[in-house]
Amino acid sequence: MVELILRKERKRARYFTESLGDQIGLDMILVPGGTFLMGSPEDEPERIDREGPQHQVTVPAFFMGRYPVTQAQW
Repeated sequence: MVELILRKERKRARYFTESLGDQIGLDMILVPGGTFLMGSPEDEPERIDREGPQHQVTVPAFFMGRYPVTQAQW
């Protein structure tokens, strides 16, 4: 059995604008880091070998573009 805990919180996004010159900017937004369980448990029905072993993965916080990159930004 899997326990699922959901939390809904309203927070302000942390962001900044990276200047690309010529009045062109790239809005960057913070993606918070976290830890999650990657892979399928050994007793999962129809599991294939490449889906394991199940292990914890920690991803550090990082910034990414808020919008798709335009041709001018490229």
